[in-house]
Amino acid sequence: MIGLNIDPMQIKTARSYAAEQGMSEQTQFMEANMNDPFPFENETFDAFYQVQAMTYAESLETVFGEIYRVLKPGARMHIVDGVMLDGFDAANPSHKQLLRETREVTGWGGLWHHSEWKKAAESVGFEVIWSKDPSYSPEREGSQALLIEQMGRHFWALALAVKLGSKIGLIPHHLDILMERLNRHGESYIEMDKRNMLTTSWDILAQKPLTGN
Repeated sequence: MIGLNIDPMQIKTARSYAAEQGMSEQTQFMEANMNDPFPFENETFDAFYQVQAMTYAESLETVFGEIYRVLKPGARMHIVDGVMLDGFDAANPSHKQLLRETREVTGWGGLWHHSEWKKAAESVGFEVIWSKDPSYSPEREGSQALLIEQMGRHFWALALAVKLGSKIGLIPHHLDILMERLNRHGESYIEMDKRNMLTTSWDILAQKPLTGN
């Protein structure tokens, strides 16, 4: 398995974890930018997998094209990422404000509608097996709001502890500012999820045909 990451610290963490798990010989981690041509020969890999990295793709078609190139015929690509849903109206000012505030708390880059992901995969030759949100249930609002709210309560408690520590000089003031920023606009994120404007867990499984096209 070969992992790519633009952040050298995450590469270091990955190598350390692989060593702890006794998997150093089976894994390799390389510092690389997915927006650049992949440093591999054609038809090298048996599969490709990523989680929430392609929000920083400059062009889905370009990145998917590189994935298609380095996969063997019949190999599959599995993507889990954040996408926009039908509940979002780009012409609605309140929707656009919610999205701006959600970007602040999540740090997301590009957020394309899920249909754009499917279209991009198919445009380079992939056969899309499924494109869906596996965590969505029509019986409840959104797919992740409850989890976000639960985790948010713990995060607010931590932020309060940091603020108190900053006031008495035990914790640097800039950490208090950082925690406040990370907590800001969490309610906008929850609102967008409840109203089916976006999801962070859209799941795409696609296959490279056994014969070229």
